[in-house]
Amino acid sequence: MGNALPGAQRKLVVLEQDPLTWRLEHVVDIRKRFIAEGWDPGVNRDQLSQLVQLVLPDPTHDVVEEVLWQRFFDAAHRIPEDAPNEVNIFEFFAGLAVVCLAAFEEKAAFAFDLFDFNGVGSLSYVECIVMLSTFLSGTICFVRRGASPSDEKLEAHVKHAYETIGKQPHERLTKEELLEYYGVRIIELCEARGMDECDTPMVFLLCYDLVNMSMLDDGPSTKAVVLNSEDIGFD
Repeated sequence: MGNALPGAQRKLVVLEQDPLTWRLEHVVDIRKRFIAEGWDPGVNRDQLSQLVQLVLPDPTHDVVEEVLWQRFFDAAHRIPEDAPNEVNIFEFFAGLAVVCLAAFEEKAAFAFDLFDFNGVGSLSYVECIVMLSTFLSGTICFVRRGASPSDEKLEAHVKHAYETIGKQPHERLTKEELLEYYGVRIIELCEARGMDECDTPMVFLLCYDLVNMSMLDDGPSTKAVVLNSEDIGFD
């Protein structure tokens, strides 16, 4: 979907220590490894390092230790200090999926699959809210910018999806319905902000504007700035 940035501006080389160069296929593979291990959703630092190293082995860097762990465990919503020494794996997958390399449609499909726990091909009203909340909070952890929207805003967004699709809250939304909805919604959000569509890793941030926290609103246009590793702090 949309227009990719010129090749010279896109990262095609995978750097194990830079999550912005990872592709969605790497995130999918890490998730498969997690499922195979049968661990609880709360994972510690060693478990997370093990998962990442299995997919993107790098003997010279431990990206979880050096970069990723502190973004999740030290995030503002992790306080008080006696919070469990673990991260929510779904939040981790969500944030990683947002910043990695893939087209928006592929990321949206991954988002759906991540929360289709029973594999039935549909999500309930509450599951849609949890999916959206987790992806926003995971993204905020990764980029260290913004704050989670209120429950009212989250529910209003999901309500808009249901109304647009033409279903009642007691019904479930299929994968096809949600992907079609977000395919149109992302165009609306881009146009409202005067942006060209793109399939860069930061498409989610550009459209939902984490800096000004207008993620779920059709607010006034803002100037789009394409973020890179240096902007977010992945060195």
